[in-house]
Amino acid sequence: MSTQSDDEELNNIYKALFFGPFWAITNKKVIHYSLEGNSHTIHQLIKEIIEDFPKLDEYFFEEDNIADNTSIIINGEDIRGGVGLDTIISPNDRITFFKAAGGG
Repeated sequence: MSTQSDDEELNNIYKALFFGPFWAITNKKVIHYSLEGNSHTIHQLIKEIIEDFPKLDEYFFEEDNIADNTSIIINGEDIRGGVGLDTIISPNDRITFFKAAGGG
């Protein structure tokens, strides 16, 4: 798992929050990920998460797009309202993953 170690720089640590089936699969509500390099996208973080939890691939994606009922929220904004998977993230961002509930 790509979690923080004591000797890693704190400026490349990203906090991922999981709800619904994401939480059920990871068995954690919060996981910290360390990404190498200077600039990161939400897609890079998702690839790291899937590496640790391969079952989540089917929750994140339908073909090459974000699954219709998956919500990826960064600082209160759905990434679909911007550049989607190319959204640049920073370590201070609140990054939340959940599945939309249907019904009525």
